[in-house]
Amino acid sequence: MRAKLSNFSREDAVAFAHDNGIQRPDAIIREVSEALKQFRPTAEKNGVGARWVGRVESTILDHLSAWGEYDKPTESISTEVNGHKISDIRIEQTYKGNYHLIANIDGAERKFVIGKNIKEYAEIERTGIANITSDRLIEMAKRFFSSTLDKK
Repeated sequence: MRAKLSNFSREDAVAFAHDNGIQRPDAIIREVSEALKQFRPTAEKNGVGARWVGRVESTILDHLSAWGEYDKPTESISTEVNGHKISDIRIEQTYKGNYHLIANIDGAERKFVIGKNIKEYAEIERTGIANITSDRLIEMAKRFFSSTLDKK
Protein backbone atom coordinates (compact mmCIF):
# COMPACT_ATOMS: atom_id res chain seq x y z
CA MET A 1 0.00 0.00 0.00
CA ARG A 2 1.58 3.26 -1.17
CA ALA A 3 4.96 1.48 -1.65
CA LYS A 4 4.87 -0.15 1.81
CA LEU A 5 4.73 -3.89 2.35
CA SER A 6 3.99 -3.84 6.11
CA ASN A 7 3.45 -1.60 9.13
CA PHE A 8 0.55 0.23 7.53
CA SER A 9 -0.69 3.22 9.49
CA ARG A 10 -4.15 4.69 9.59
CA GLU A 11 -2.80 7.60 7.56
CA ASP A 12 -1.55 5.15 4.90
CA ALA A 13 -5.02 3.64 4.62
CA VAL A 14 -6.75 7.02 4.40
CA ALA A 15 -4.28 8.23 1.75
CA PHE A 16 -4.72 4.98 -0.19
CA ALA A 17 -8.49 5.46 -0.10
CA HIS A 18 -8.18 9.02 -1.40
CA ASP A 19 -5.76 7.88 -4.13
CA ASN A 20 -8.30 5.30 -5.28
CA GLY A 21 -11.51 7.29 -5.02
CA ILE A 22 -12.82 5.49 -1.95
CA GLN A 23 -15.22 7.78 -0.16
CA ARG A 24 -15.56 8.13 3.63
CA PRO A 25 -12.42 6.16 4.62
CA ASP A 26 -12.65 7.26 8.26
CA ALA A 27 -16.21 5.94 8.52
CA ILE A 28 -15.18 2.66 6.88
CA ILE A 29 -12.25 2.27 9.28
CA ARG A 30 -14.56 2.88 12.26
CA GLU A 31 -17.10 0.32 10.99
CA VAL A 32 -14.42 -2.31 10.43
CA SER A 33 -12.93 -1.55 13.85
CA GLU A 34 -16.30 -2.05 15.54
CA ALA A 35 -16.72 -5.37 13.72
CA LEU A 36 -13.22 -6.49 14.75
CA LYS A 37 -13.99 -5.69 18.39
CA GLN A 38 -16.69 -8.38 18.15
CA PHE A 39 -14.17 -11.04 17.19
CA ARG A 40 -14.31 -12.95 20.49
CA PRO A 41 -18.10 -13.56 20.63
CA THR A 42 -18.23 -14.29 16.91
CA ALA A 43 -15.33 -16.74 17.08
CA GLU A 44 -16.73 -18.50 20.14
CA LYS A 45 -20.16 -18.78 18.51
CA ASN A 46 -18.51 -20.42 15.50
CA GLY A 47 -16.42 -22.91 17.47
CA VAL A 48 -12.96 -21.36 17.10
CA GLY A 49 -10.58 -22.94 19.62
CA ALA A 50 -9.96 -20.94 22.79
CA ARG A 51 -6.19 -20.77 22.23
CA TRP A 52 -6.71 -19.10 18.84
CA VAL A 53 -9.38 -16.71 20.07
CA GLY A 54 -7.04 -15.24 22.70
CA ARG A 55 -4.11 -14.93 20.31
CA VAL A 56 -6.07 -13.38 17.46
CA GLU A 57 -7.95 -11.05 19.79
CA SER A 58 -4.67 -9.76 21.27
CA THR A 59 -3.30 -9.07 17.79
CA ILE A 60 -6.48 -7.34 16.67
CA LEU A 61 -6.58 -5.11 19.75
CA ASP A 62 -2.90 -4.22 19.36
CA HIS A 63 -3.49 -3.13 15.77
CA LEU A 64 -6.67 -1.23 16.61
CA SER A 65 -4.82 0.52 19.41
CA ALA A 66 -2.01 1.53 17.03
CA TRP A 67 -4.61 3.06 14.70
CA GLY A 68 -6.32 4.92 17.56
CA GLU A 69 -9.45 2.75 17.37
CA TYR A 70 -9.08 1.00 20.71
CA ASP A 71 -8.00 2.46 24.02
CA LYS A 72 -6.04 -0.11 25.93
CA PRO A 73 -6.66 0.16 29.65
CA THR A 74 -4.13 2.65 30.94
CA GLU A 75 -4.92 2.11 34.60
CA SER A 76 -1.75 1.11 36.36
CA ILE A 77 -2.64 -1.88 38.48
CA SER A 78 -0.81 -1.79 41.78
CA THR A 79 -0.93 -3.13 45.33
CA GLU A 80 1.30 -3.68 48.33
CA VAL A 81 2.22 -7.06 49.84
CA ASN A 82 4.43 -7.52 52.92
CA GLY A 83 5.83 -4.02 52.48
CA HIS A 84 6.64 -4.59 48.78
CA LYS A 85 5.09 -2.27 46.20
CA ILE A 86 3.80 -4.11 43.12
CA SER A 87 2.82 -1.94 40.16
CA ASP A 88 2.23 -2.00 36.40
CA ILE A 89 0.95 -5.58 36.48
CA ARG A 90 0.11 -6.89 33.02
CA ILE A 91 0.11 -9.93 30.74
CA GLU A 92 1.77 -9.99 27.34
CA GLN A 93 1.73 -12.74 24.76
CA THR A 94 5.07 -14.08 23.54
CA TYR A 95 5.93 -15.14 20.03
CA LYS A 96 6.25 -18.76 21.20
CA GLY A 97 2.63 -18.87 22.38
CA ASN A 98 3.31 -18.51 26.09
CA TYR A 99 2.33 -15.50 28.16
CA HIS A 100 4.44 -13.27 30.35
CA LEU A 101 3.10 -11.93 33.61
CA ILE A 102 5.04 -8.74 34.13
CA ALA A 103 5.11 -6.58 37.25
CA ASN A 104 7.27 -3.90 38.75
CA ILE A 105 8.23 -4.95 42.28
CA ASP A 106 9.95 -2.33 44.40
CA GLY A 107 11.17 -0.58 41.26
CA ALA A 108 12.48 -3.67 39.45
CA GLU A 109 10.64 -5.29 36.55
CA ARG A 110 9.92 -8.98 37.11
CA LYS A 111 8.67 -11.48 34.55
CA PHE A 112 7.07 -14.88 34.95
CA VAL A 113 6.46 -17.20 32.00
CA ILE A 114 2.98 -18.70 31.97
CA GLY A 115 3.30 -21.79 29.82
CA LYS A 116 0.78 -24.42 28.80
CA ASN A 117 1.57 -26.47 31.89
CA ILE A 118 0.28 -23.73 34.23
CA LYS A 119 -3.48 -23.61 34.91
CA GLU A 120 -3.70 -19.85 34.33
CA TYR A 121 -2.64 -20.44 30.73
CA ALA A 122 -6.03 -22.01 29.94
CA GLU A 123 -7.79 -19.18 31.77
CA ILE A 124 -5.98 -16.55 29.71
CA GLU A 125 -6.69 -18.45 26.49
CA ARG A 126 -10.37 -18.75 27.39
CA THR A 127 -10.84 -15.20 28.70
CA GLY A 128 -8.38 -13.21 26.59
CA ILE A 129 -5.68 -10.89 27.86
CA ALA A 130 -7.90 -7.84 27.48
CA ASN A 131 -10.56 -9.40 29.71
CA ILE A 132 -8.44 -10.41 32.71
CA THR A 133 -9.61 -8.26 35.63
CA SER A 134 -7.34 -6.11 37.77
CA ASP A 135 -8.13 -8.24 40.80
CA ARG A 136 -7.16 -11.39 38.91
CA LEU A 137 -3.87 -9.84 37.76
CA ILE A 138 -3.08 -8.95 41.37
CA GLU A 139 -3.86 -12.54 42.46
CA MET A 140 -1.53 -13.90 39.78
CA ALA A 141 1.24 -11.49 40.76
CA LYS A 142 0.95 -12.54 44.42
CA ARG A 143 1.09 -16.20 43.43
CA PHE A 144 3.86 -16.15 40.86
CA PHE A 145 6.08 -13.61 42.58
CA SER A 146 5.55 -14.99 46.10
CA SER A 147 9.23 -15.89 46.59
CA THR A 148 10.15 -12.23 46.04
CA LEU A 149 7.25 -10.93 48.10
CA ASP A 150 8.00 -13.19 51.08
CA LYS A 151 11.51 -11.69 51.43
CA LYS A 152 12.12 -8.49 53.36
